[in-house]
Amino acid sequence: MEITGKVGRSGATPRWKGVALPLEHGGWGFLLEPILLGLLIAPSVAGVFIGLSVLGAFLLRTPLKLALKDRMRGKRYARTADAERFAALYAALMGVSFVLALLTAQHAFVAAMVPPLVLALAVIPYDLKNRSREHVPEIAGALALNGAVMPILLASGWGLSAALGVWATLGLRTASSILYVRARLRLAREEAVSPTAALALHGLGLAVLAGAAAFGRGSWLAALGMAVLLVRAVLFLTGGRAAAPAKVVGFQEMGFGVLFAVLVALGYRLPL
Repeated sequence: MEITGKVGRSGATPRWKGVALPLEHGGWGFLLEPILLGLLIAPSVAGVFIGLSVLGAFLLRTPLKLALKDRMRGKRYARTADAERFAALYAALMGVSFVLALLTAQHAFVAAMVPPLVLALAVIPYDLKNRSREHVPEIAGALALNGAVMPILLASGWGLSAALGVWATLGLRTASSILYVRARLRLAREEAVSPTAALALHGLGLAVLAGAAAFGRGSWLAALGMAVLLVRAVLFLTGGRAAAPAKVVGFQEMGFGVLFAVLVALGYRLPL
C-alpha cells in the first residue's frame, strides 16, 4: 500500500509532508511557548541549543510513530523509508543540539529533563494504538513539551524548584487550553458539549496564579495572562462565537499562548 497525497490544481501533494511534519497545529504552540518563555527569562546559547533539541524531539514523533507502526504490522510501504529517513534526520538534530547544549551550558540541566521525558514516554503506547487524541495522552504530551522551559532555565543557573514553578504555570495554561479548544471545536460542529470543565479549569488557574502572586510566590502579570485566557474562553464558549475552522482556532491559540508567555516572562523580569 503506497501513501499518496491529495491531488489538486497544482498536482499531487508531496508524500513526505504527511511523514515529516505533525498534522496537529496546536502542538507547535505548545512547543513554542516554553522555549520562548525560557529564553525571554534567562537567555543563553545553551538555551537555544536545548530549544533545537526539543524541536528535533517534537518532529521525531511523527515519522518514528509511522515507522514503528509499519514494523509492528510487518509491512513496508513507500512511506516507511521516508519515515525512517526523517526519523534519522530529526534524531540527529536532537542529539547534536543536546551535545552542544551540554558543552555550552554554564550549569547542569539534565535533571530537569527527567519529568517531561517520563511524560513523553508515557504517550508512546497511546500513539501506537491510535489513541493520542484522548484527554490523558494529549495533556501529557503537551505538558512534556512545556517541560522544555526547565532545562533552559537551569542552564542559566536557575534552581530546580523555581523552574518547576514556571513549568506548573505553563501547565495551567496548557491544560485549560486543551479543554477550551476541544469544547470550542465541538460547539462549532454543533455537537452537545458543556463548557463547564474548560471554564472551571481557567478559573482554577487564575485563582492559583493570583494566590501565588499575593503570597509573593508568583507574578500578577501571570495572573493577568490567565485572566485574559478566561475572558476569551467565556466569550467564545458562551457568547455564540464558537464557529471557526480548526486551523483558525489553532492559530488563535498560538497567539494567546505567545501573549501568555510574554506576560509571564515580564513578570519574572519586572518587579510586578
